[in-house]
Amino acid sequence: MMISTFEPALHAGTPTISVLDGRGKTVRELAWLRSPGADAAAGSADAEILISQHEYDAAGRLLSSVDPRLHVSRQTDATLAPNFAWSYDLSGRALRTESVDQGRTVVLHDAEGRPMQIVTATGLVRSYRYESADRPGRLLAVEEKEADTTVVVERLVWAESGQEAKDYNLAGQCVRHYDPAGLMELESLSLTGTVLSQSRRLLPAETEVDWREENEDDWQAALDGDAYRTTITVDAANAMLTQTDARGNRQRIVYNVAGQLESSWLTLKEGEEQVIVRSVDYTADGLTLSEEHGNGVMTEFDYDLRTTRLTEIVTRRPAASKEARLMQHLSYDYDPAGNVVSITNDAETTDFWYNQEVEPKNSYSYDTLYRLTKATGRQKLSSRQQDSRLPDLSALMAGPGACTNYSRSYSYDHAGNLTRIRHAAAKGHNYTTDIVVSNRSNRAVLQRGDLAPGDVDGLFDANGRQKALQTGQTLAWNGRGELARLTVISREEEQDDCEWYRYDSAGARIAKVSERRVGETTSRQRVIYLPGIELRVKGEGTAATEEFQVITIGGSGCAQVRVLHWERNKPADIVNDQVRYGYGNLIGSLLMELDSDGNLISQEEYYPFGGTAMWAARNQTEANYKTIRYSGKERDDSGLYYHGHRYYQPWIARWLSADPGGTVDGLNLYRYVRNNPVLLHDPDGRAPFASWFRRRVVPPILHAPGPSAPNQVPNVWQFDMSDINLRGTPTTIGYRGILLQDYATVAGKNRRFYEKQVRYIESKFKTYSAYKHQYGKSMPTQNPTVERELKRIHVQHDSVCDLDAQRVTEIATRPGGQAVLDHFNRRRTGTQSTFYSPYVSMSNSAWVALSYAKSDPFTGGTHPGRFQNQPGIVYRLLLAHDSNNNFPEHIGRSAVENDLPVRGGTRIIAWEKWAIHLQDIHNNHPMNHWVRVDRRINPDFRA
Repeated sequence: MMISTFEPALHAGTPTISVLDGRGKTVRELAWLRSPGADAAAGSADAEILISQHEYDAAGRLLSSVDPRLHVSRQTDATLAPNFAWSYDLSGRALRTESVDQGRTVVLHDAEGRPMQIVTATGLVRSYRYESADRPGRLLAVEEKEADTTVVVERLVWAESGQEAKDYNLAGQCVRHYDPAGLMELESLSLTGTVLSQSRRLLPAETEVDWREENEDDWQAALDGDAYRTTITVDAANAMLTQTDARGNRQRIVYNVAGQLESSWLTLKEGEEQVIVRSVDYTADGLTLSEEHGNGVMTEFDYDLRTTRLTEIVTRRPAASKEARLMQHLSYDYDPAGNVVSITNDAETTDFWYNQEVEPKNSYSYDTLYRLTKATGRQKLSSRQQDSRLPDLSALMAGPGACTNYSRSYSYDHAGNLTRIRHAAAKGHNYTTDIVVSNRSNRAVLQRGDLAPGDVDGLFDANGRQKALQTGQTLAWNGRGELARLTVISREEEQDDCEWYRYDSAGARIAKVSERRVGETTSRQRVIYLPGIELRVKGEGTAATEEFQVITIGGSGCAQVRVLHWERNKPADIVNDQVRYGYGNLIGSLLMELDSDGNLISQEEYYPFGGTAMWAARNQTEANYKTIRYSGKERDDSGLYYHGHRYYQPWIARWLSADPGGTVDGLNLYRYVRNNPVLLHDPDGRAPFASWFRRRVVPPILHAPGPSAPNQVPNVWQFDMSDINLRGTPTTIGYRGILLQDYATVAGKNRRFYEKQVRYIESKFKTYSAYKHQYGKSMPTQNPTVERELKRIHVQHDSVCDLDAQRVTEIATRPGGQAVLDHFNRRRTGTQSTFYSPYVSMSNSAWVALSYAKSDPFTGGTHPGRFQNQPGIVYRLLLAHDSNNNFPEHIGRSAVENDLPVRGGTRIIAWEKWAIHLQDIHNNHPMNHWVRVDRRINPDFRA
């Protein structure tokens, strides 16, 4: 592997050093900065030392953090605040957060530790309303007050434990969530908690959200009449098998025995099934090796054997197709730290223009902090200075002279803010883009006129959200920090040209509406984003002139596949039901689109931080329907890229607002992907990751309604009163607390937070153990102290245990897999309970439930069988005491303690706990991948 632009001498004597105090806390971080071209002969003497500073209180809690730029400025100006400062309440929770980028945020908790009120820097007060003390304490409503106006932005309706709710596994679940976009309704759950059916209704475009009325009929009346329903089916391991979208189009997915995507199909409503992915092959460690798509095109991936870094992406039409052709051949070179130093497309030819050799190659250089400092590549010959617009479209195969070389250099301040872009290209195409940064924060805008650093903060609101995109283009934000409206052209006496947006409770964009004044009429475009489909309508005034669907394929492997289906007024020069296969690079940028025959639709190349350097298409009509571009994200007409939680402006390489995740990606809340855009990809606007293509293999599943937004209450636990597998006597106690597996992604929380919650509940169970003897023979007379603590963690009397399946070494795609899950969903019959064994294994031929006992498990009966040592699924069961403490003792002595193998004589039953402790169960399988279930009360917690 050839390293083309790496300079070893540049990095000599440039370590990163952490200085610790006596408690092991990092109080200083020192980094040595040297840029390419510097003379490194004197070692580290010529390198700048950047110092970050941290301060802690006596309890070891972080009080403040200062980045290197403000650290220097504060030496001469004591009025400068640190980047972040925190104050804590008596329970150790962050009470007040002061950020120079994001402003002040105050969070007040109630006696139960739940957020009760949040006050933002703009003066908005967000309040949370919960159930009363005699209920589980779940969230009911969210109110927002600004100035003298109060609106209810969310309402949550929870199902009771009636039979109808139990039939669909909905008891205790949030079944209707009225959020800022409208209504999300949960219609069915699987046994393992996967959403099987949900529907979405929207608020009318002209309606402002306010669920202030107390009658749910009034909430329903405010909604549009259309309900958009999505249904899926899953296998026994919770992987999606089929998805039927809101228009009746059906996607079908098949997995291999390791649970990886193998093939997928699409059936348009009333159409025939067509293959999308024919096959996918993987390496032994799970990396994608090759993919064959329905258009006959094969994509192959190659990796460095020592580092597993991606070295090649080759896309070709094989010889077996009607016309063999190499479509794309990307070769990657890296420096020893893993930074990309060059990308070459060997499928393209070298051109010559204006005494230049124009190669299909990009090269990159970095400073010692691994920030991109220089880039070279090729661009369209007539490219203007980069701004929010796209360059002019070229025809495919335009021939020599269509492009020219360019080079770019990037300058940064010591906080990581990009301050200057110097662009050099062919004659007459050189320019410099300056970015002015505030002297008190990391807020920055494009330099215009004589704008000074001291003026920059006034261009942002108190929460660090930009007020205008460009001159005359104002931005309006909602109370959650989401972009609500962009005014493109402002008019005094006529309607503005604008775009406005709606989001759900999790911050995902649900609707986008664009309005443009054209002569005497208004052109209007609307997009509704739903699982697996986008509904797009174009119209003049109130009449729809064009209506079409964009089916987004979830199981498409490393390609992005979109199908365009017109319902009304298909334009010329494009076929209906067009399948567009999008092929990308290391960070997911869409470089090439192919049709269902493997022919080119469009090609596009990008500057390192985004923005189109050159693009071409078969015709203008097809080019108009390309919306996914740089980093695999949608580009709006404004030029902004929507990433999920933030909008990105590529012409100055900055986010439009501060990071909602706080310091998860450092003290600079506006910096884009740590200034390393060739390697890193930010999927949702909160933190960058490498190796985008490895993260898209498994298609996503639906998310249930409920409190999950980052700026909303961090309600980690979902409480369920369903008796989904076992019905006991009314004297039994059960508890189900499912830890949301993807909550760290959805809400920006970390694992430590959940571990703290688990330890808290575990400590409460110790308290309960001390009071076991006070239960006596009758649960209604339980000790008041215990009863109060049970309510504290929402233990329900109606539920006795919970069953959950966790995929380990293989996926439940074998025959009969789903039947096993259904086997556990039996209901109680007569006066006795049917107890099924919680242990399920997978043999070579089928899934089997090992054994069960049909008797009252609380008075005796046959034990549920031995734990079989086979790979596959382990079912984790949380058992509860009856009034006489017989249940765990019976199961433990007859089926666990005596029959299960343990390692090192570990005791299986922890008698002081209300759960079986399956610790280090040995299954004698070479992979030894059984999930270890420990004493944590949450059965889904991965130890």
